[in-house]
Amino acid sequence: GIQEKCGQCGINDTIIKPINPNTLYEKLGQLIDPDILGIAKKTIDLNTIENQYIPHVAGLDVRRGLLGMGNNSQLYLNILRKFSVSNSMTASKIAELFELRDFEKARLKAHSLKGECGHIAADRAQDLSKQLEQSIKDNNEDQFKIHIDQLDTELQKLCAAIGNMLETIPEGMITNPVDTELPLMLKELKMLFETRDPRVFDMMDKLGNSDLPKQEWEKLSELIGKNETVSVLQMIEELLHKHG
Repeated sequence: GIQEKCGQCGINDTIIKPINPNTLYEKLGQLIDPDILGIAKKTIDLNTIENQYIPHVAGLDVRRGLLGMGNNSQLYLNILRKFSVSNSMTASKIAELFELRDFEKARLKAHSLKGECGHIAADRAQDLSKQLEQSIKDNNEDQFKIHIDQLDTELQKLCAAIGNMLETIPEGMITNPVDTELPLMLKELKMLFETRDPRVFDMMDKLGNSDLPKQEWEKLSELIGKNETVSVLQMIEELLHKHG
């Protein structure tokens, strides 16, 4: 697993995504004197999480999702909105890639979806994404057909349930990014990439929760992962021209 691979590289501890803030603070407290950073006082009791704005949604563990967002209801709602808009057709896109025998891209999409589902605490969708990713790795067509159908059904139900829930949320709880926000983030990404600043990955996370279309984010993320400098800078300029 991931922890074993990290250990082989000399890493003596890990935190697996999705990040639980309490686990993060606990790990930090083991490495740094808690009194210095006040870490011991930062843990969040799951039972104290207020859920007055977000009703029950089939397929989501809302309280755990809120815990992962530091009990920030507005942030969670905005991420749920983006998830429901971006992923209603994701299973179909993965199926298309598999049919084209582009197994690596299909696997990466399933892996990315698995992370997104974990981020919002959509446990069944996350588990199905994990099974689908494994079937792609194994090139097991029979298992792939089973898992892709199950995942597509689950995503359709989940996205519809989230959409229906969002319609009940009081006005003002869900915000749209300011028009100038995306260009500013892209400009900062360009600067960070040019200077080889590791914060480029933090900015990519922010862009992932912005109004940047998912397909464009995935392409940019792929280029950055391959460290294709010219292509990355060219794409950022194209995105600035398009969204600026």
